[in-house]
Amino acid sequence: MSDIIDMSESLKNIQSDTNILDLDAFRKDKDMREIAEGATVEDVASELGISLTQYLMLRFQKAGYVLEDFPDVAYDILLITEAIKSLTYTLEDMDYPMHKIAEGLFPMENPSAFIEDFIETTFDEDE
Repeated sequence: MSDIIDMSESLKNIQSDTNILDLDAFRKDKDMREIAEGATVEDVASELGISLTQYLMLRFQKAGYVLEDFPDVAYDILLITEAIKSLTYTLEDMDYPMHKIAEGLFPMENPSAFIEDFIETTFDEDE
């Protein structure tokens, strides 16, 4: 029996649930937690980190997990938030300390091949 949680349905529906994945729209959306046009990378990275982490925690709650029963989840929440912020900074071609931590934790010979494989298996256009 596997302990892996199938999040594929959640991932398929994420764009219908929120527009925060469109970075340009996110930067211009004044209703999105009052982040206005011209937001800094720090503003966008922080908002994306918090919003996507909240979305993920909501999905876990909808799957029946009671987050409050596991206080150590607080550390995971912070780590996920920081990882999303790091991703945003990397995509903006800027350094962020979390990126160096990830490099140390997950050494790989060919990051480009990893990205290609990950995208190919995660976002199958036929689905």
